[in-house]
Amino acid sequence: MKEGALSVWWIPQVPGKAFRAAVNNLREARLLINTLADYDTFQFEHRIKPDFCNAGGLTIWSLDTDGDGNPGWIDWHDTEGREFDEVPDRELGRVVWEAESERIEKAVAKRKKGGARGKRS
Repeated sequence: MKEGALSVWWIPQVPGKAFRAAVNNLREARLLINTLADYDTFQFEHRIKPDFCNAGGLTIWSLDTDGDGNPGWIDWHDTEGREFDEVPDRELGRVVWEAESERIEKAVAKRKKGGARGKRS
């Protein structure tokens, strides 16, 4: 898995098992989460399911989830510490840019500290 990959998780009926769907960016994540929520509401309003309690969110793949180098999915948050549902639609593009800038700054600092050369792609 690539560092920084995004995944939406969704549980259509709590307590149930979550499924995941890969997304390319924050706008896709917002669209998918909103669509899944609207679909659950539609099913409820049209008596397809008698009730529901859903949950969902956005996670990001990290190569170090615990400081010991163990990779896995972690909850996404922006550089200000806000969770995904707290970021207004109008800010999604700015958040992506800030996150990418932060990632680049960390990579540059790591290279300077270790003297390692980065690969070009």
